[in-house]
Amino acid sequence: MSAATMNRKAVFAIAALVASAGAFAQGAARVQTATGVLSVERPGAAPTLLAVGSDVQPGDVLRTERDSTAALRFTDGTQVTVRPNSRIVLEGYEYDAEKPAADNFAMRLLKGGMRTVTGLLGKRKPESFAVRAATATVGIRGTDFVVRLCEEDCAGENNPAGPAVPAATGGEDSKIAREATAARDFALKSLRSTLPVTASALDDSQQFEGLQRTGLSNPGRRQDSGNFELAQVTEEDGRNATSPGVYVQVRDGEVELKKDGALVVLQRGETGFTDTGSGALRKFTTPPPFLSRDAFLARVTPRGTGTGAGGRGGGGLMCGPAFGT
Repeated sequence: MSAATMNRKAVFAIAALVASAGAFAQGAARVQTATGVLSVERPGAAPTLLAVGSDVQPGDVLRTERDSTAALRFTDGTQVTVRPNSRIVLEGYEYDAEKPAADNFAMRLLKGGMRTVTGLLGKRKPESFAVRAATATVGIRGTDFVVRLCEEDCAGENNPAGPAVPAATGGEDSKIAREATAARDFALKSLRSTLPVTASALDDSQQFEGLQRTGLSNPGRRQDSGNFELAQVTEEDGRNATSPGVYVQVRDGEVELKKDGALVVLQRGETGFTDTGSGALRKFTTPPPFLSRDAFLARVTPRGTGTGAGGRGGGGLMCGPAFGT
């Protein structure tokens, strides 16, 4: 074999390695901000510390330690903030702007709490988006919600002192509402390009709501409702709720809380609950203080802060407030 041939093969091999590395580096999400200790567990590897700009891949198990927080931004614009002493696993993720049929977002909360503000994936195909905790599943109809898996720890946080976190009415939450509106507008354009929208007489908001819920089929029922039946629940005051279980608070939009063939629809300002056993679904019109006053999940990082899905920021763990100013 000539030296020239060997050189050409070496160049091709290096190029293939570079291309492979580049493909792997394009993760599902990147760490946008972090305080304290954030680590990842991957199959066949020891736990590794993550820093601002680190990639997150499907199958990753993320863990925050005491007094540690993290904010992730996915390639479709979805934002996930993780409170201290939490573990989450990204069970599946697939997003391609040109292939909406393949959309998939599946995350499981193993411990602690998280807040999610959905991006384009959740807007154009909401039935593909699910967050699971214990025996419950959260399906989205909206944009902004908190999931908290309580053991015996939440009761100690149910302190009525201090200001409550408003539900998307002003300040930082108004930024969240504006981001959700912007994401909706982008999603509407994407939906218009992939679905035969005929209701041209409707305004953007009406068109989006119809497409978001049904994909232009059966407007009274979501496609992913399957065999779930609407649960008959009594609305309760949740200010004294401290029982272990799964709590879902809606900051904006709507979500479905599902368990054992039943579902309850939660709207902005409402909180759903179910225990980790065989207990029924419940709905609170007033959230428990440990949710409404949770400073760790009160904010999401504004766009342009830290790193986005399309670029990297500086290395190292960031100190100070993690979720905006």
